[in-house]
Amino acid sequence: MTTPTALTCTLAPHADTRALRLTLINTTAQHATCTQITLTRHTTTADSPAAHAEPAPEVTATDGSVWEPHPDGQHRHHLRPSAPTVLAPGARLHLLLDGLRPSQGSARVSATPYTPDGAAPQSDPHTVTSGTETITGFWSDTAHVAPGKDFTLNWTAALPLPPGLKFHLCYGDQLPIDVTHQTKPDKGAAKGTWTCKEGVQDTTAFALLATHTLNNDTITSGRTMAISVSTPNLTTGQLRADGKVALLTEPVTLIDDTKALGTPQSIEKKAGTDGFIAARIRPVTGGANAFAAVQVTAPNKVAHRAEALSPEATTPRNLLVPVPQGSTLNVQTRTEKGDYLAQVTWYPMGRGSLA
Repeated sequence: MTTPTALTCTLAPHADTRALRLTLINTTAQHATCTQITLTRHTTTADSPAAHAEPAPEVTATDGSVWEPHPDGQHRHHLRPSAPTVLAPGARLHLLLDGLRPSQGSARVSATPYTPDGAAPQSDPHTVTSGTETITGFWSDTAHVAPGKDFTLNWTAALPLPPGLKFHLCYGDQLPIDVTHQTKPDKGAAKGTWTCKEGVQDTTAFALLATHTLNNDTITSGRTMAISVSTPNLTTGQLRADGKVALLTEPVTLIDDTKALGTPQSIEKKAGTDGFIAARIRPVTGGANAFAAVQVTAPNKVAHRAEALSPEATTPRNLLVPVPQGSTLNVQTRTEKGDYLAQVTWYPMGRGSLA
């Protein structure tokens, strides 16, 4: 018998376009055990390929644990660990689900974690007592931050502090951080602060735990909160942008059309960021059949090629080609007769060189 627990699940795209990243988060102030996660695909287009049954995803866990998918009909999979997974307060577990991400049609995937019904985790070393509320406040100096930007957490606790009381912060994949010495009496209450100097990359749950021993029992009380990470409101298919986005800035001229060319030109570059290549080609007086070709080879070896032919001096032709980060770019220009003009420009969509 299993029942839904207070554990939460989030699903997000992974860098691999065929995969989803599932994050299991314990936002409570006590240890929690997970025995199963149920994935359900909700389809809205009945005849879409996304609505058909698909193979079970391949599951890879960041902590090295083994999870096996068990299909339950066309649109549901149960993911079960080889042994019950215990998450400490504030802890999270990432699962990479390869082959599950919808590629066609209209569909969404939801996830629900489960925990043993009424069973207390045997590995939980604490007795959590709701009546013992040591921490009276827990907040951040800002509710929304940019990825990687530092922020400060603040808390208050009731006086007098029990003897031997320890304060720990838990979040993400980090080990618990002892912040006992940052908690000091001040004007009728104990107050503490801690600055996360490295920031966080995703919206993250934080748990502050106060622990002491009473009558040979370990008593823990805690507060939780979440820091929301602001990301750009931008959808660009396979192009990615993180943090503050500045689009189409600092263009780089690869070939300038200020003078006529009589010989073929060849350029090969590696894109350190996402961007676009814009090319314009036309023959000059006496020239004919000016030709331009742009080939983009992505890191996964999939290539895309675009070509343009301008047969007359009065008829320029243009190309605009997207270039994902990490791709190899090859540009060729030439004419079958006489001279020609070519303009090739690189427009970056982020930080990174074209080398």
